[in-house]
Amino acid sequence: MATLGKRAAAAAAAAASSSSPPRLSVADFGCSEGANAVETMAAAVASAFAGFQQEDETSSSSSLSITVTHSDLTNNGWNAVAAAIAAAGSRYANPPSVVALMQPSDRGFYDRCFADESLDLAHGAITFHWASRGFVKKEEGDSSSSSSSSSSSSTSSSPSYDSLPSKMGDGDACIVPALSSDETVRARAAETALGDWCQILTHRAAELKQSGFFVAALICTERGDTICALWSVLAGCLQELVEAQTITAEEASLIVVPVHLRSPNDYRAALQEDNDLKKLFRVVVDEFETVQSTERDAFLDQHKDAKKYGSDVAQFFEAVSRTMVEAALAPRLGSQKATEVADELYFVRFAAKVAETTPEFAIGLQTLVLEKL
Repeated sequence: MATLGKRAAAAAAAAASSSSPPRLSVADFGCSEGANAVETMAAAVASAFAGFQQEDETSSSSSLSITVTHSDLTNNGWNAVAAAIAAAGSRYANPPSVVALMQPSDRGFYDRCFADESLDLAHGAITFHWASRGFVKKEEGDSSSSSSSSSSSSTSSSPSYDSLPSKMGDGDACIVPALSSDETVRARAAETALGDWCQILTHRAAELKQSGFFVAALICTERGDTICALWSVLAGCLQELVEAQTITAEEASLIVVPVHLRSPNDYRAALQEDNDLKKLFRVVVDEFETVQSTERDAFLDQHKDAKKYGSDVAQFFEAVSRTMVEAALAPRLGSQKATEVADELYFVRFAAKVAETTPEFAIGLQTLVLEKL
C-alpha cells in the first residue's frame, strides 16, 4: 500500500497543471466497522503525501488533496465507522487535505459504486470471499435475470448462478458450500465464486482511471487446510444438534454462510483466462503467505489457556456466521430460543472442540495488485 500510495500520488502530480492542484480519489470496499479500514487508509494517505513531496519538491504537502470513501452494505455498522474516523483524528481525516466519506450500498462491491474513471486507487481487504446475495438460476434468454450477472464475458447457453445456494440439501449440515457432501453444490459454489470475482473486477475496472490501481487482500484456501478444517468442526457441532433433536436436519441445511474460500489459482484464473479482463488489468503484484491468527499468537505468547483459545476462535466464527444460524432457527424456535441454541453451538460445543486441538489457526492470504490498462 505504501508504494502504491507514492506511485498514485506521482501520477496525479504529473497529470495536474500548475493551476489545478492534484487530487486523489480512493475507495475502500468492505470497510466493515472501520477499525482496520481506517488504519490501512491512514497509512496509504501518509504514503501518498510523502510520495507527492518527493516527486515535486517545490510543492508543499497541502497542494495535494485526497478523498477516501469507505463503502459497505447499507446495514453495516456505520456509527462505528464514523467513530473510527473520528478517533483517528487529524492524522487521517484532515479537511481540506484529506476528506473521509462513508458510502452505504445495497449490494456493496457487486454494484457499480463510483462514476466511470473516477478512482485512482481501489482497495479491499479480507472481504471479496463474501458471495453475492440471493440464489437465482438464469436460463439463456431470461430477461428477468438479476442485475448481478455471473460474468461480464459469459455467453454460455448453460444455466448460470449469481450467488451461493440458499439451501444445501436435506441433512447437509456443512455451513460452507465448499464443504458440502453434494458435488453439485460444490461445483455451483465454484462457478458462482468465479462469476462473482469477474463481476468485482469488471466494476472496479470501469471505476478506475487509466493507470489506477486495484489492491485486494484475499483469503485463500485449499480443501482440507486449517481454516476449512475449523469450518468442518463447526459443521460437526451443528450435526450434533441435529442428532440431539435440538434442531431439525432441514434447519441445518438452511444454514448457509455465503462465502467461497478460493485457492490462489482461482483468483488468478479470471485474469489469465478471461479475454475481456486480460485487456483491462496488468498484474503488478501476486504474493501468497500463510498468516497465523491473532488468537493462536495470544495462546502461545500470553495466557496459554486452551479454554480461552477455544472461546476466542469461537468468537471469530460467531462474528461471521451467527446471523445465518439464527435466521434459519428462529421461524420454528423463536428468536430467544434460536439465540440460546446459537450460544450452545459456538461457546459450548465448538469452543470445547477447538480447545481440544493443537492451536493451529492459519489463514492463507493472497495479495493482488492490478493496474488498470
